[in-house]
Amino acid sequence: MITNVREIRSALLAATANMPVDSKSGTPTPATTFAPISHIKALHPQVTLVVGKRGMGKTFWTQALQDEYIRSMLARYIPEFARTQVAVGYGNTDAPERYPSTKTFSNLLQEYAPEDIWRAIIVHAIASHPCLNLLARPFVHGEWADDIKAVQSSPDKIEEYLHEANATLAEKDIFLLILFDALDHTAYLWKNTDTISIALLKTVLKFSRYSSIKTKIFIREDHFKRISFPDEVTSILVFREYLAWNDYDLYSLLWQILCNAPDKYGKIFRSIFIDEMQKALEEKNGIWQIDSYAQLNDKTLTPLVHKLTGPFMGDNAQCGFSYVWFVGHLADTHLQTTPGVFLFAIRRACEDTAQNHMDAQYPIHFESLCEAALSASEIRILEMKEDNPWAVTLLSLLKEMSVPCSFREVEAVWKKAYPQGPGMLVEEDPQLTPPEFADGNWNDVRKALEDLGFCFRLLDGGFHIPDIYRIGFCLGRKGGVKPLPN
Repeated sequence: MITNVREIRSALLAATANMPVDSKSGTPTPATTFAPISHIKALHPQVTLVVGKRGMGKTFWTQALQDEYIRSMLARYIPEFARTQVAVGYGNTDAPERYPSTKTFSNLLQEYAPEDIWRAIIVHAIASHPCLNLLARPFVHGEWADDIKAVQSSPDKIEEYLHEANATLAEKDIFLLILFDALDHTAYLWKNTDTISIALLKTVLKFSRYSSIKTKIFIREDHFKRISFPDEVTSILVFREYLAWNDYDLYSLLWQILCNAPDKYGKIFRSIFIDEMQKALEEKNGIWQIDSYAQLNDKTLTPLVHKLTGPFMGDNAQCGFSYVWFVGHLADTHLQTTPGVFLFAIRRACEDTAQNHMDAQYPIHFESLCEAALSASEIRILEMKEDNPWAVTLLSLLKEMSVPCSFREVEAVWKKAYPQGPGMLVEEDPQLTPPEFADGNWNDVRKALEDLGFCFRLLDGGFHIPDIYRIGFCLGRKGGVKPLPN
């Protein structure tokens, strides 16, 4: 199929108009689901703990794994998913029939041990699943306090029920996978969240002896790093997996979405894709799937991407290669770009080209990629602000400074705003600010910002910020993309 630039540009506008850019963009669909190899490892039922930064896919996979068709798609990589059923033990949506709300959890902690609370939640999740509806329930679910009391008062009865449930699942050749996400929502204060999270690991460890009942915990990386885990959960920690996205993973996700665009638009992109990588794309039940184990790498995907963007960020190679430049300017200090920010930036670049560069040589103009990087910076900052408002507050104070700079300059600005030290941040927002700041100094705060990917330390000790944050915080840098206008 021979297609001209304007047709591809129109197809891009149609295909990217409703792309999912965050967990609030609707539930995952087979057409928008692509699993990088690192994610396939993390999703395996035998992996209990999955760690990921904000936006890397924790909530996405919690939602996606509840979809039977998506599980069947993933079964080509994880055969166990062909016989896996899913329950949710905790998540980021209100579901009082499945687990307690933040307020209820906090109230329960005043009377009950967190391990007992989790045990009641897990037993309830098992007992509520349709595949076990013929078994006598160990307790009648009413108030969560009643369930916890039942777990406490009848441990032998609960144990007997779990063995019977496991045997029934094994007889039916079913894996029951119980998912936990958004543990930072379980309490109002970090110290309570840490206690609850440790209790969950202790609890699921005891369930590991059941062959047909598996658990999977998705946890934020910054939350994981700050918890002091006891030795007894070491076995879970050792076999943890991380969610990450390479450049070629992001571009593979993009082509998965483009190839599933409706009507003639999907045909256009499938024709372009097949010209380069025929064996990597296949259709099943009307869904076009890119094989995660195909030769998906920077070498094979660069020609595909350059058919959309052109090879250069200007007239020649000295301006940078589009494939590398674009993702690089969306990455944090750990060289990680979130799929939501990436897809948002692609959509914005398509819109800007259609508005301002209709006669461009390629479907997406390189100046539109630059403009998209500006817009994406704002989006990423808003994302991070939800979990780390203290960080956004501090970095906003640096507005109009230029980086790299000495940390003394940065510290001087923060000391002026918070003369009594980082403890003032905890007083402002005790719920979301790390409690250790109360007794810490500004170097401790810097380290926390570095761990989150907001900034990095130069060899001479200098302070620097990657473009994905620098632009949105209106900081200057010689030779960099200009900051957003005030």
